[in-house]
Amino acid sequence: MKRAAALLLACAAATAAPAGAGLDQPVFAHPADAGAIRAALGAVTRELAAARTISGPYTQKKFLRELPQPLRSQGDFLFVRDVGVAWRTTAPFASELIVTRDALVQRDAGSSTRVGAERQPAVRMVARIFFAVFSLDFAQLSELFTLSVLPGADGSWQLGLTPRHEAGTIEAIVVGGARSVERVQLYEHGGDRTEIAFRDARVSSAAPDAAQLARFR
Repeated sequence: MKRAAALLLACAAATAAPAGAGLDQPVFAHPADAGAIRAALGAVTRELAAARTISGPYTQKKFLRELPQPLRSQGDFLFVRDVGVAWRTTAPFASELIVTRDALVQRDAGSSTRVGAERQPAVRMVARIFFAVFSLDFAQLSELFTLSVLPGADGSWQLGLTPRHEAGTIEAIVVGGARSVERVQLYEHGGDRTEIAFRDARVSSAAPDAAQLARFR
């Protein structure tokens, strides 16, 4: 199994550990239910609820305790509602990770590795989390996480997610943005964390075109 797919499955399926630094983030001092968060975020919630596709470039930094500098990567992503999320990495090397309800598919250097939900049920949980985060589906998020929210005076916001049940290496997730989801910080038990930044995301209520759907085949 390729490393990216293995990491996602580990986050969804491994044994939970004691709490750490992730829950020290300020947003977690402001718990709220789904209705209050929906009202606090206002227009962005309505826009993302109507979105059929979200796409754009991303950058990622992976901070590991044993390394002095983060591992960096970049590329582009495509979220298609009810279909999946495609992560295409362009640097430091080319690869693509496709997440759907049925499978995780890693493609690189002319090879392809598929992890099906029929053999690894955690695939469906990974997909469910991604789908709910990108669309800010608070009904789904509140089933999986205890929620917190921290609105900013400039229209920005932070959403804190604490797993309700065992969630593998995940300790907490912080989602931030303004008009859309602009960054995701994933805190792992033991101190490692991943930061993903989305720039100039394109949010569309139009149906996905043939080229977009082809990425999931």
